[in-house]
Amino acid sequence: MQKKSTLFRKLASYSGLVTAALLSSEAAQSQILYTDVDPDLTTNNPGTAQLDLNNDGINDFQFNLIHLPSSSMQIRVVGLSSNSITRDLINHPGSWQGYAYADTLPAGTFISINDVFFPQEIMASHYSFNDYGNWSDAFNQLMGLKVVKDGETFYGWARLSVPALCNNMTIHEYAIDTIAGEAVKAGDKCGNYAALVNTQITTPDPAGFCAGGSNELSTDSIGGYIYQWLQDGNLVNGAVTFYLDVNTAGDYAVVVTNAYGCIDTSATVNMQEFPIPDPPVITQSGDTLSTGAAITYQWYHNGDIIAGATSQQFVANQGGDYIVMIMDANGCTNISAPFTFIPVGVSGLQEVSVDIVESDRSVFIRLNDDRFLGGNIKIYNASGSEVYSERIDKKVGHLDLRTYASGIYLLMIENNSQRFAKKLILP
Repeated sequence: MQKKSTLFRKLASYSGLVTAALLSSEAAQSQILYTDVDPDLTTNNPGTAQLDLNNDGINDFQFNLIHLPSSSMQIRVVGLSSNSITRDLINHPGSWQGYAYADTLPAGTFISINDVFFPQEIMASHYSFNDYGNWSDAFNQLMGLKVVKDGETFYGWARLSVPALCNNMTIHEYAIDTIAGEAVKAGDKCGNYAALVNTQITTPDPAGFCAGGSNELSTDSIGGYIYQWLQDGNLVNGAVTFYLDVNTAGDYAVVVTNAYGCIDTSATVNMQEFPIPDPPVITQSGDTLSTGAAITYQWYHNGDIIAGATSQQFVANQGGDYIVMIMDANGCTNISAPFTFIPVGVSGLQEVSVDIVESDRSVFIRLNDDRFLGGNIKIYNASGSEVYSERIDKKVGHLDLRTYASGIYLLMIENNSQRFAKKLILP
């Protein structure tokens, strides 16, 4: 297992997502901390530039564009702060102390103590007393770098350009491997990106969808990233956003490519198709409506939701059509058929006697108590709408219902707090 370096405690400028991944992964190989210099940093006449390779807020190098007696244009790299670049005078007698010259490197060149660095060097890329590498008219060229922090060495690279006039230099991008002593490839922005970021999918609970419906999978939405969803290992056509609406059972994963071409694939998640529960059945006992067992309930009256009516039973206080929606443990729902509720019985005056006789869509009424006089006689249809109303002026009356549609009706006789109700069924 790799030793967690002190550099991990100094990543002040990295994103929170990647920083968290770095701090939690000690054994992952080649974890690259990449920085795109946007806009590019260009010096003047020819000027100098400073670079904080590990983004810890402390500049590690100063680059000087200089013309050597050999007529080549060179970039002198000077170590700053604690990043000493004093060269080994034993193995390289007569060499300069405090700086070195950077060579241009082909992309993919390994940068480590065993590759482009002489043993015992503290900083700088390939060095030769006779050939320093010519940076004149060098476009998008790479140099190797290394940083020493708290006694540990970290390797990285930077990409620079120098025009033919050699009047300035431009820094485009740079990167560093965050594992001490590990080699990095020149120009590599990714390393073991998959171990670094660990893309996760947010799934519903439970992981699935109801038959005939769908449910959503998602991952982190990051600007500039490219997404591609997979089902059972195959590309899902058009599924190129950070979320996916799933309506087919299977194993799903997402491939995420960051703005620099680094790719990670999430672990797969299995999405199931759950059956729709059977429609609930409403039963009546007096004024109480009930249905079977479920996880949640919601009652409706004449198509309107009844606030707070979320129990298995509901006490109805007005006529009309009632339905109930249930949800099961998988989050799937179904609704009952409409149940027509007709309140029946006498309230307020139990000793009142009312005689009702039905004959061939005619209703004959006789009141055996004067206290209904001055009240009203009303008829409601099965939806609870009033379809007839008349003041009560006598004890005996007749209603002609031949023009009414077949169905169930409620006959209501009221006066103040007194009420008498009877269900009428018209064939």
